[in-house]
Amino acid sequence: MPQNGRIALHNYYNEDSDFYKHASPQLIIPELSYDTNIDENLYHYTTIESLIKIVHSKEWLIKQKDFMNDPKEFRYTIDFGITILDSLRATSDEKRLFAETLKKGPFSDSYIWSFAKNKNSQTLFGNYSGNKNGVALGFKLSEIQAVLATHFAHGKIDPNNFSEGDAYVFPLKVIYDKEVQFEYLKPVVEEWLFAKRSLEQDWNDMKSIMEDCFTAITIFALDFKNPLLWQEEEIRFLVTNINADSARHPEAYVGEVPVVKCNIEDTLIGEAIVQTGNLVSLESLKKLFNDNGFTNVDVKESELPY
Repeated sequence: MPQNGRIALHNYYNEDSDFYKHASPQLIIPELSYDTNIDENLYHYTTIESLIKIVHSKEWLIKQKDFMNDPKEFRYTIDFGITILDSLRATSDEKRLFAETLKKGPFSDSYIWSFAKNKNSQTLFGNYSGNKNGVALGFKLSEIQAVLATHFAHGKIDPNNFSEGDAYVFPLKVIYDKEVQFEYLKPVVEEWLFAKRSLEQDWNDMKSIMEDCFTAITIFALDFKNPLLWQEEEIRFLVTNINADSARHPEAYVGEVPVVKCNIEDTLIGEAIVQTGNLVSLESLKKLFNDNGFTNVDVKESELPY
């Protein structure tokens, strides 16, 4: 066994290794998750036009991860990993394999619903609701988790009883800090490279290590974003379907965008913060909500001056 393989095996089984601490899903998912027991509101930014559709249909359409507003979002972590591989003197073939495998990695049938803690975000009003027709919808954090988890697990409580067709729901705090991203990513990318270089000598063990590395890196890619976007301050809920294959299984398509659906109870939306300068009156929005059974929504203008 070459030295790279010995190091990879030691890291893989040693619970005190840097790799183990940053690759084990049982350890990293709690660290990257957002605590849904916190008593606070989260806000989803959208347009008045989209709000009308949501209220009339009483359902939310949650987009597949590859169709977020930033088309390069998932690619960000892949590129960061390749930068680390460069520092480790990886070959062009190794870097190409790393990128190509990650693009076809796990969690392809995952969907993301995005929120922010800030109900007066000029950045988000501008990004997601241009032309002054934006609205920030307020939800109780704990209620979002309860509704999504119940709906996508089809009422099952114990994850051990989940089966094909059910879905896991993870609340994630998006990480923009590049130093923190590096802390997680570097030992896992390095472990992948050690295993790749020892694959011929120990196919079974090294293949398992490489697959576990890609599972961890895919989790990072769902949670890491470009530091330049830090003003979004995003909290996201990830819905990951359980399937026997790696294909997408959306419930519907909006144009070419695959989505899953979640019913919106009339008590779930607690606030509607209207973008400053919006031509839609508060009274017309209150009527929209009331006419469709959403009778407890607090409709008000944003505190932003413009």
